[in-house]
Amino acid sequence: MIPRRYESIGQATKSKTFPRSTAWVLIQSYYAAFFAAHAALRMLGTGFINIGKAQAASLNKIAKLYGAWHADIEPGNFVFTFSGTKREIQWHRADSSSGGVHENFWSFFKRYIDGLSEDILKNKTTATADNQQVSTRLSELVDNLCYETCAKGNWLSVVRNRVNYKMSLGHGIRTRGNIHLPPSRRV
Repeated sequence: MIPRRYESIGQATKSKTFPRSTAWVLIQSYYAAFFAAHAALRMLGTGFINIGKAQAASLNKIAKLYGAWHADIEPGNFVFTFSGTKREIQWHRADSSSGGVHENFWSFFKRYIDGLSEDILKNKTTATADNQQVSTRLSELVDNLCYETCAKGNWLSVVRNRVNYKMSLGHGIRTRGNIHLPPSRRV
């Protein structure tokens, strides 16, 4: 997960062919942030995963062979937490709010960071000024994730969707019909 973050952000450069197009840079930057957020959660012992239909079928088959559970799991989003003291991983279905995997991930990430910020402020074993500073930075992160009308913290996903699916925000390419023309070939 961490190498993907570095690969994504390391390749996020402007196109020489389409210098006014920032769409690909935005997409690469989005995925760098997405992978970085996943990595940060995992370093803190928590993760958010999507289990697809084939993966759920495989998990159910293996679990039945070992008698691990009797009710099948359905595909969807799951949160897992690792406990170092108990040396176990616990997992549960993430809330099933509407939206895609990315929107649900960012919503979970926002809630997690909000909770972490609160926990840091409640911690009395470290310097209070340091706790306040860290909490302030985490709150700033949450504010940025909630930009515009994205109260659930999915602003980055909204921008990615606008660029990727609606062809807005930074394409910088004039079109004639459905044909995208590079700047040097405009008619």
